[in-house]
Amino acid sequence: MRDVALEAVDPGAGGRSATVAARLRESARLVDGSGAVLDAYRSDSVLEYRLQRARGAGWRIVDSRVLIKPGS
Repeated sequence: MRDVALEAVDPGAGGRSATVAARLRESARLVDGSGAVLDAYRSDSVLEYRLQRARGAGWRIVDSRVLIKPGS
């Protein structure tokens, strides 16, 4: 994973839930034993996460979905 950016945060009623859209950028290289690059890729995706307040402190992801797939 190279980069994660929040695109939108929508707080739910009562502050106990939220919906978050995040853009994820990942990249990878396939190298041989000498370090020569054989193949590489870079991919951007936008995902949506539904969060609920966890017991105590923090948040729990309860659902997620891909909004924009790589190459779209």
